[in-house]
Order: sequence, then structure tokens, then C-alpha cells
Amino acid sequence: MRAMRVAIIIGACLGLAGTAAADTIYVAQDGTGDYTTIQAAMNAAQDGDEILIYPGTYYERPVISGKSLSLIGLSGRDVTIIDGQDGGRVCDISDCDYLVVEGLTIQGGRIIDNNSSDGNTHYGGGLRVENCSLTMRDSVVQKNYLAKTANNSDAIVMRGGGVALEGSGTFQFERVLFVANNCSIAGANSSASGAAVYTTQLGTYTSCRAYNNTGSTGFNVATHSIIDSCHFRDSVSGTYYLYNSVMCGGSGTYIGFGNVFSCDEEGTMGACCADEFGCEVMTQRDCFQYSLHPRFGGPGSQCDTPDCTTYDPYGACCVAGGCGYMRQSACEAVGGDWHGDYVPCESVSCPVPPALGSCCVVEACIQVTEDACAQADGRWQGDLVPCADADCTLPPAVGACCVGSSCLDVTQAACFKAQGIFAGELTTCGDTTCPSVCSGDVNLDNTVDVNDILLLIANYGPCP
Repeated sequence: MRAMRVAIIIGACLGLAGTAAADTIYVAQDGTGDYTTIQAAMNAAQDGDEILIYPGTYYERPVISGKSLSLIGLSGRDVTIIDGQDGGRVCDISDCDYLVVEGLTIQGGRIIDNNSSDGNTHYGGGLRVENCSLTMRDSVVQKNYLAKTANNSDAIVMRGGGVALEGSGTFQFERVLFVANNCSIAGANSSASGAAVYTTQLGTYTSCRAYNNTGSTGFNVATHSIIDSCHFRDSVSGTYYLYNSVMCGGSGTYIGFGNVFSCDEEGTMGACCADEFGCEVMTQRDCFQYSLHPRFGGPGSQCDTPDCTTYDPYGACCVAGGCGYMRQSACEAVGGDWHGDYVPCESVSCPVPPALGSCCVVEACIQVTEDACAQADGRWQGDLVPCADADCTLPPAVGACCVGSSCLDVTQAACFKAQGIFAGELTTCGDTTCPSVCSGDVNLDNTVDVNDILLLIANYGPCP
């Protein structure tokens, strides 16, 4: 039943390389598949292969490193179970591009450490994923145990009774049930966190449920992760985005809307809108359970409630080079660039517009970019310079000035001081013909006569 590996080898004699497609590998306990254990299938798999698992309870604790794989229960999580039999961590995956887990139950993990005086740290009683991006959907993580039970002073750290995600990578949990996992410590100098999930990676929880996870905080959530349409009766710590969820056990620090924070309110009737069925009146608990992205109008609301029928989600909006977290309608109203439902600002890069500054056009000041100033033949005053600090006073205009038979481009005042003849502002010597001057024509009237003699006598003496 092992699917044939597709290999295309062209021109082998010419040294051309072949191309291989990913395999589908089948696991069945009765021997009708390619392998009878998940570990054997993982060992034989190549990077990118898909492992399809027939129903059964597989008593094993598979470990793999360096391969990106998909583990899929063919008949779903209720009948496809990996059970660690309390013998240690159930699954340990590391150093891959991705891991997909779908339609499986992971249970029976158990790690107890009471004697590590050197400060051991343990991650993941049920599933540990390191330096790999995890997508888990339609699965159950239950009855996994990670603990220090001895009341001594040994320094031991416990992280993630059900699942621990560490190192590089991201995660997505979709329709995953976390129940009856434990992460706990006894004695001084030790710590425990994340009875259900502990992670330092950024990711999303969508339509997940959690209850009876004990011993420490239920979920340790990395900053800027997203919890959407979930029902958690266990506590959550961290700073994150939260939408349309029931959070009964403590919510940490969040930004969001449409949430209920008391288990007493989860049975309240109201309008539930979802893409799957339109709008129906039901409890908020059922609203979150039966749809992927529900919108609950609030206690007592009907199906014509605007908050329910009008879907206007929050998300990242780029405006003028910055990012604001706002509703889509508000982003569109200000001419922003919308990046999608519930997308946090931390995950987008907003283009920075060119800097504005002051530009003097004739004697007026305008705020434009430097390129726009140049196109307007303006005088650029600098980036971010306000018009209040710009000097747009025009310098004195120059023109052609005839001094004798010579021509100078100077201001009118300078021309008069030189006793020249000013041809006018913005004239040039290239366009001006200065009159020739004969010797003795003191008053420049083109005639040497008594008036020149009188003018000379009047100015006789030392020059000032």
C-alpha cells in the first residue's frame, strides 16, 4: 500500500538530476499498511512525506529529528490514539520546517523528576516541538503529566504538561481539545508553567477548548499570539489578542472584543452569527462550539442586532507609515492599508512615506516632499522643517547696470551707488546694450559742453 515514489530521471548519461515527489505512507496495526508502528513509518519517511494512520491505540513514544512530516489519523481523533503509557514524553519532534498533526489523540505522557539538583528543565509531557513550526487540528491532548513531586529544594523547571513549543518556529492550533493535563512542582526553587500548553513561539488558537488542566497556569501564551473563538476554562498568562471567546479561568493581558469572562454567563442566550449557518439564537457556549469564526451579539440579542449581523473585525492598518490596530471600517475611512482580520501590527511592515519638509515657492511656503519641491522650482528648506522656521523672503532682484560703457548684473541699489544706468529687474547684460561714452561727457548726455564743465567744477576737490 505504500504509494510509489515518483522519480523522473532524464538523460542520466548526461548527468541530469532526478526529481522525487513526496510519499504517502500508511500505518496499520493489523499489518495491512506499510508499517505497524508510527515510529517505523517516521524512520522510513523522507522530508515532506505524509503518514496516514489507521484507527487504533498505538502504545509507543515516537521521536524524530530533521524531517518535516504530516501525521494524520484517517478516522479522526476519537479512534486514533498515541498512548505513552506513562513511560515518558509521548512525542518528541525537533529541527524541521514543519510538523502537521491532524485527527489524533496524544495521551499518557508522564515525566517526574525529583532528584535533579543541577537544575534540569523538562518540556512537554505529551508533545515537545523544538525549532519547528507546528500545525495541529481536530486533535486531543489529554492526560499528560509533567511534575516534580518531592518537597525538596532541588531546582527543577517544568514547562508544558500537554504541549511545549520551544526554539524557532510558529504554531497553529485549530479545533484542538486540551483536557486533564498537569504541570506542577513541589518544594522551593522550582517552577512550573503551562499545564496545557507552554510556548515562546508566536501563533494562533482557533476554536479550541480546554478544561481541567491543573497544577499551574493553563496556557503560557507568547506575546502577540491570537486566541479566536475558543472556550477555555483554564487560566491564560501573557499578552495577546482575544476575540469571541469564553475565558473562565483568568485571562492575562489582552486586546480584543466579543468575549465572556465568567462561566456563569456561557449559557446566556443571544444572537450567534457565523458563515456556516447565518444567524441563530443560542447560548454563547454553543455559538463558539459549532462555528469556526462566530460573532456573538451579546446576552439577550436577536438576529437583527448590528454587532452580530455586521462583521467588522479588528486588524492591522497601515496609515502614513505607522500601524494602528483598528476595525476594518475605520481603516478604510482614513485611507489606510488593511492587512486582514485579527492580524497584529507586530507581524506587518508598513511602508514609510517620503519625509515632508518646507519648500519656498516664490515667497510662499508649502509642506511637500523634496522631489515635489524640485518639480515646482521651489527652494527646499529641509526634511521635517516647518514653514514657521522657513525663510521664504526673496533676495533683491538683479538686473543689467551700465556703468560707462561697461555692464554689470547687480541690484538696482548697487547700480545707483555706482552711478550707473539700471536697465530693469531680471534683465541681463547679455540682452542689454550699454551706450558708448565719449571722453569729457561727465553727465552722459552724449555731448561735451558747458554743463560738463560746471558739473566738474561743482565736484572739484578730494573724493569722499
